[in-house]
Amino acid sequence: MAPKITKSQLILSVKPDLPDVDDETAEQMAVRMDQHLTDLEKRIRDVNIEFLEWGEIRREEMAYGLKMLKVIATIHNDDAVPLDRVVSLFYNEEEEEAVMEGVSSCEIDSWNKL
Repeated sequence: MAPKITKSQLILSVKPDLPDVDDETAEQMAVRMDQHLTDLEKRIRDVNIEFLEWGEIRREEMAYGLKMLKVIATIHNDDAVPLDRVVSLFYNEEEEEAVMEGVSSCEIDSWNKL
């Protein structure tokens, strides 16, 4: 009997690293935030790993006009793509530093076996 291939679905909170700009209005920051998140989403979707599929990526309010990305990812073979590998695409927890440009942190909100 062939071994069963397990699948997982992840929901990640990816918080952006948006540098401060002096003398910026709230509207200017909102425009800059939207552009930053658009660029960050493109970088995420450009990551191509066998057995990893990016799903919906949506923007959610954090506080004070700041937003983060909620990223849904499906791992089609848990043995081939460990959970830590997905998170390490964004953030190195051991070194406590961002790996992907424009990311402040990445947290797992949900991890479901399918």
